[in-house]
Amino acid sequence: MATVATLALCSAHAHPATPAPGVELADCSDLDAREIERLLALELDALTGPTRPAQPPPVRLTCHDASVRVSVDDPVTGKTLARDVPAPASDDPMRDRIVALAVSELFLSSWLELLLPPETRRVAPAPAPQVVAVGPTARRAAQPPPTRWELELRGSARWRSLDDPYLGYQPSLQAALVLADWIRLFMAAGLELDRVRRERGEVRSRASGLGMGWQLRAGGNRTLFWDVGALLSGVVVQTRGRSSRADTTESSVSGLAWESALLGGPGLHLGRMTLRLEALGGISRPRLVARVAGEAPVRWDGLWLGAAIGIGVREPIP
Repeated sequence: MATVATLALCSAHAHPATPAPGVELADCSDLDAREIERLLALELDALTGPTRPAQPPPVRLTCHDASVRVSVDDPVTGKTLARDVPAPASDDPMRDRIVALAVSELFLSSWLELLLPPETRRVAPAPAPQVVAVGPTARRAAQPPPTRWELELRGSARWRSLDDPYLGYQPSLQAALVLADWIRLFMAAGLELDRVRRERGEVRSRASGLGMGWQLRAGGNRTLFWDVGALLSGVVVQTRGRSSRADTTESSVSGLAWESALLGGPGLHLGRMTLRLEALGGISRPRLVARVAGEAPVRWDGLWLGAAIGIGVREPIP
């Protein structure tokens, strides 16, 4: 769709630098040959620049009930290229652009073969100037996207012990490795501070955690995106009762625990910066309990819910 949008913009503001390939139609009453020629020239200019052959080969389009047969004698590879693509609906205002895009992709898929070793190529050798012209385009299409990093400072609030809820706060730092626009792996380090007031004193908890997780991103590098993911963490917990009365006893406990969490929410790309809001939910184990004598115990375990806000910075996209 990004390529189609590019064609739409270019059609209003640009003129192709080289002649357009001729388009011949057979049984295609719903298509406009001249419009397809114009859009195809723009798309090929975007892919290869003005260095493609000065006399582009004709393109033959043969329409059937549910498909369009695209065939081209490609001078770069020395062979006839052919592909059947689904026929756009007759009332689709984008049908000419859809067909032009299919033709340009047919050229590009053939040019990728030029990157193979000579003994494995299935195409005839191409003239050296034409290989130089299409080589960079084919290499960019064949290469996987580079990995990048992101750093994010986060602040979250959590409601623990949902049957007798209390609120805790957690600042954290998250470092992510962006494998593709839609997936990232991350590590998170955080410190959670909880405080529960009772009539005869209070219980305070301190939990230091380190975890690893993954996120899927809808929207990629668009301004508005949406993340969903999961996180598994190991946690060192210290929870302690503090009495405010001399005749009241207290108890404390420390230990190792683990947490698993699901998270998701919207975000914004602001140049190199990101701003995210997330809803959180998870479970903590095992049960760790502290108390002030005569008061209900305070549990650090079980289901919890939370919300977070994050401000981050990311490596520039090359």
